[in-house]
Amino acid sequence: MIKKLFFTITLLCIFVANAFGQSMLNNASTADALYKEGKFAQALYIYNNIAAEGNSSNDKRINELNNRLKDETVGSEQFQACILEGNAALKEKEYEKAYICFQASLLIKPDANFPKTKLKDLAQYIQDPSIEKEFLRLKKIGDDYFDEREFELADKMYNDALVLKPGNKDILDKKVEIEKVILQQGESKRQYDDYIFKADRFFQNGDYNNADENYRLALQLFPKETYPKEKLNEILSISADNEKREEDYAKAIENGDKAFNEGKYQEAQDYFTNALALKPTEQYPNTKLLAINEVLSKINAKDDEVALIRENIKSNIAAEQYNIALSHIQSGLRILPTDPEFIEQRSFVDSIMTKRNIDNSNYDNYISLADDFFKDKNYAEAKRYYSRANDIKFSNNIAAKIVTSDSLMNLAAIKPIEITKENNETTTEKPKASTEDKQKYKEAITRGDNKFKRKDYDGARVEYLDALKFVPEDSYTKSKITEIDTIISRNLRAQAEVYEKEMNAYKAQQEQVAAAVNRPPDFNKIVSEGKNFYYRKNYDKALNSFNKCLEIDPNDEECIAYKDSIVLFFNNNVARALATSPELLGNGQKKKYNFTKLTPSEIKNCYLAIIISTAEQNAPKVYLNYFQGATKKGGFVIKDIQENKSNKEIYIRLSDIVAWQR
Repeated sequence: MIKKLFFTITLLCIFVANAFGQSMLNNASTADALYKEGKFAQALYIYNNIAAEGNSSNDKRINELNNRLKDETVGSEQFQACILEGNAALKEKEYEKAYICFQASLLIKPDANFPKTKLKDLAQYIQDPSIEKEFLRLKKIGDDYFDEREFELADKMYNDALVLKPGNKDILDKKVEIEKVILQQGESKRQYDDYIFKADRFFQNGDYNNADENYRLALQLFPKETYPKEKLNEILSISADNEKREEDYAKAIENGDKAFNEGKYQEAQDYFTNALALKPTEQYPNTKLLAINEVLSKINAKDDEVALIRENIKSNIAAEQYNIALSHIQSGLRILPTDPEFIEQRSFVDSIMTKRNIDNSNYDNYISLADDFFKDKNYAEAKRYYSRANDIKFSNNIAAKIVTSDSLMNLAAIKPIEITKENNETTTEKPKASTEDKQKYKEAITRGDNKFKRKDYDGARVEYLDALKFVPEDSYTKSKITEIDTIISRNLRAQAEVYEKEMNAYKAQQEQVAAAVNRPPDFNKIVSEGKNFYYRKNYDKALNSFNKCLEIDPNDEECIAYKDSIVLFFNNNVARALATSPELLGNGQKKKYNFTKLTPSEIKNCYLAIIISTAEQNAPKVYLNYFQGATKKGGFVIKDIQENKSNKEIYIRLSDIVAWQR
């Protein structure tokens, strides 16, 4: 079976050429035209650029435009116009015009994020006039170092200047001269670097005698170098302080262990932190600090959980959700069995639920008795027991039965009156409410309406039911009862939704706490290493660190942001493509790529990117060789291509590869 490997190889360089001129950015005619068109912010930006070059002829107009833009209405209109015009220009690839618009918008609202984002996108196309000044400053510093024969410092300044103007011939010629001098001094420098490397290793390992010897040998080769002198002074100081440091370290460890065993974790944390500051390479204080952090995290998580339980209990009791409240109380008592607040709340809820159980039992008995009396047409007793049941738990059906019982009692007490009509039909006249009943009805309605306005719906409901006793068929009273039932039902649903949201938030918080507690102790260390590599511009090592972190926690936003930043940087800085399209390699097949020599600057600031897609386990080899004329000058073999994983990305910093430089 053929084992397949598709890959693309690209060189990534940190230099990006600016393909556009700068004519509009400091052109007075352009500024005047914009001023006449009423585009004050854009005109002001160009006038400011001209003034920065030492031209003060537009100072009066600059003051005028600044005053105009201070007006809130004018400023807001100009800001919106700049954003709209900038977007349109960017869409049409009119990069200078877009650049001016977004820079002008920041004169009005310096903290606006949108134009800042757009300006970052435009940075690869536009070079601001201020860049020229910075370029000349860096070039002059480099020239001064060159004249003083400080070639490494000069080369650094020239490299920084080339970031601003990558193809400047004067600087490139200077760098060629520096390279010749450095080659002449190469052997001594290599010997010096070797001594410094050995001395640093001895120094890091605490072997100060051998470190002292190698720093002195390096200083003999380059007497002007300050680094070995500084390290020798540091060794002298370390030797003097070493005995006291050992004593302080031992004391800090002793105090830290004692505080930890006594449960004084914050105090122990301070002691172990001090110990680590005294001896950064010691593992013991690091181990203890990780253990303390884990304990404190669990304590904090426990405190947060208890606080949330207390809030939920209070909310449930206020909403009369006693079953749910009891569940939360039991959760709290499992964490804090002797907590007085949880114990008091449990007693309170137990008493209410006991009363409810008794009421439910009585309710069922009253309903059963009332139904029996109703069947026997003993409406007075039926009404009495229905009313007692309704006092315990209101029900529309029971209220209706009370009204029905009351009506049947009234009908039984009234003798039908026969009225002869022309059609010889006989009817019974409906009983009318007495004057006293009407008065009681009005009073009950008034009380009900007042309570309804105050949103005392339970109280209003009782009053309206009382009114029905006096005028049973009153439609207004029945409609108000129906309205109240609807409101109460809606409120209960809302409370249930609030409780559900609280529970979801609580569960999410618990998951976050669990994730933090279960995270491996070396996670933060890997993140810290990745950041250090990132800010030292070792982007390949930084990317490896952040990828390790994301294998542990794929949702860590900080690591995702750093990784995206590095990948975007690589994508925006392609220097050379060695394989412009994917190639197929079979099992054990070899592939060689040859290309012209890279400059020292490219070697220092470039990365090799290999994007691999494998069908199955395989082990082909890829050789990278550079030539000068017909002579092979250097290269290496890519070996990290055996993993059975699709779309794997490998980034190699060229300056880290010794074989490449030789």
